[in-house]
Amino acid sequence: MKNKFIIIFLLISTLSCTHTNSFIFNPSKKIENSKKSGILVVLPLKDSRETEYIDYRLLSLIPLVPYGTKYSSQFEKDGEFYNFRPKYDLTNAVAEEIEANSIFEETYIPERISKAEGNYFLSINLIKTKTKLKMTTYMVSFIGVYLWLLGLPIQYEDISVSLNFELKNKDGVLIFQKTYEKNESNYVGYYYVTGLNEKINKSFESIIKEFVSDIKNLKLKQ
Repeated sequence: MKNKFIIIFLLISTLSCTHTNSFIFNPSKKIENSKKSGILVVLPLKDSRETEYIDYRLLSLIPLVPYGTKYSSQFEKDGEFYNFRPKYDLTNAVAEEIEANSIFEETYIPERISKAEGNYFLSINLIKTKTKLKMTTYMVSFIGVYLWLLGLPIQYEDISVSLNFELKNKDGVLIFQKTYEKNESNYVGYYYVTGLNEKINKSFESIIKEFVSDIKNLKLKQ
């Protein structure tokens, strides 16, 4: 019995294997633009996420139980080996993408908010980073491990991330506000670990680039 638990542990550990163990953002290529709109201050990100964490995946080892589920609202803290510092990583990624698109004369993150000066102020709110993982042994307990080794999926993953952006002028007038959400899902097996962390990075990159594309179309004062 002890050996079976060791095998289960090692197989579950492989689900954390990934090509990327940290947040990586690839900004767009630099675009030259002669029509730029003042100075943008990117304020430090606000983290409004829930803190739920529940891991019932090992319940799937009980005979006739179809699956065990893991819920996490802050995936950088749930033991899946993902180095993520939201207030630093996302704030800098947004600033980099805006700078690459040459929308403003200057884009910067202030060291002290009280001393920040600019024509526009961008607020970022991290609303959600949820993962839901459902592991199955096909209701046959430890025998299900042999099904994993034959190539059947071990678990199903759902990922959901959401960011809210608010752009105001120096007088506090709201110019743009929108919440963006991306959802990803996939199966994971012993022979095909697709990379949960890569999908998280892809979701954030997609949201940030979509937001910057939206504000490029705003008619801001130059």
